[in-house]
Amino acid sequence: MSRKNTSSKIILFTFSVGFLVLILSSCATTGYRIPESEYKSERERIVEYSYKLLGKRDLVSLGESFRNDCSGFILGLFSYMGYKIELEDYPYVKKITKLLYLNLRNAGLIYRTDSPKIADVAFFRATVPRDRGVTHMALVVGKKSDGTILMLHYGSKGVSELRMNIRKPSVYMDADGTILNDFLLKVPASMHGKRLAGELFYCFGDLLEFYRRTTRKK
Repeated sequence: MSRKNTSSKIILFTFSVGFLVLILSSCATTGYRIPESEYKSERERIVEYSYKLLGKRDLVSLGESFRNDCSGFILGLFSYMGYKIELEDYPYVKKITKLLYLNLRNAGLIYRTDSPKIADVAFFRATVPRDRGVTHMALVVGKKSDGTILMLHYGSKGVSELRMNIRKPSVYMDADGTILNDFLLKVPASMHGKRLAGELFYCFGDLLEFYRRTTRKK
């Protein structure tokens, strides 16, 4: 092969590589980038929006059909995010929180663990006088390294944060001053004076999976 041909091929190769690098760098800087929100899971998006409701007393932004209470907060949140929950009626059950619990239990989506999934719901018992059944619910939004589960719920102050440590259900604050369990009740309603979230906790439920199953049946 002549020097001239070899030199020509080297020049052509150098030009091709340079052109390819130019194209790739151009795509990297000016091409379409997937928004960060599209990378997030369904559960992460639900939790992210739930924090926008923190401090709200009026849930009208979620829809006029949702009441300003614990069930209205969670069902309204899911509906707003595109997951309209349809519940099967149970005779003599008038409270939405208990009705939701029964639907999840019937679907086999109730569980107990100290590591729940975010966007699942936590059910509590005996948070109202003369009712030892399921009476309150909260949304799981995270977990701390010490095992404390972080939640949002609708209480007397509207949408607020709620902490619960299942490993130490009767401990309000540890020796370091860290709160492990928030008070769900100021005055015991029943259950032998229990007032902390960990003491009144009953179970978790997978509401997102319930939506998927009921939607597939249609």
